[in-house]
Amino acid sequence: MKAKIFYVSETGFTRRYAQWIAEETGLEAVDSWREGDPAIQDCAMLVIGSPVYGGEICGKNRLKKLLRANKNAKKLIFLTGLAPENPQRLRELCRHDLGMGEDISLWYFPGGLDKEKLAPSRRTELFLYRVMMKRTRDRTDTIAQLLRRTENSCDLTDREYIRTLTDAVREWQRAYAAQEEKALRD
Repeated sequence: MKAKIFYVSETGFTRRYAQWIAEETGLEAVDSWREGDPAIQDCAMLVIGSPVYGGEICGKNRLKKLLRANKNAKKLIFLTGLAPENPQRLRELCRHDLGMGEDISLWYFPGGLDKEKLAPSRRTELFLYRVMMKRTRDRTDTIAQLLRRTENSCDLTDREYIRTLTDAVREWQRAYAAQEEKALRD
């Protein structure tokens, strides 16, 4: 079956979700930063994961390249982050950062923060982001929650979050296998 999981992960939380999805579905998980751009033209389905940092999809240029490499594949996107889920904002991010339309299959999983693993530039971004949030006069619940979550390292991951995505993958796998079986009979 031609389907793979491609992910970008700087501190390991998105990698953890990709590995859990791989374990549940039998798909191979490929770190698209460390492994380069593996041949994906033959993939009928792509599961793509990335963290969101400061309202931007991490590795967006590499992910856009993956998405363009196989325009006909079914695409399931999962994003991870510290912000509370906001489906409309996530769709806007996918449209803006990845050039994806409204028809995408999208999931959001709470990620984490490992300050020890952050690159120096990311630490600086986090510091500045926190300063901006602290100076906001109209502090929303989302901003208050982000300030709490970014104060120290934290891990919000939970294997249960992947359930609906893995169900969608398994449903696709069954349909794909039935289609292949039918093609062999005909």
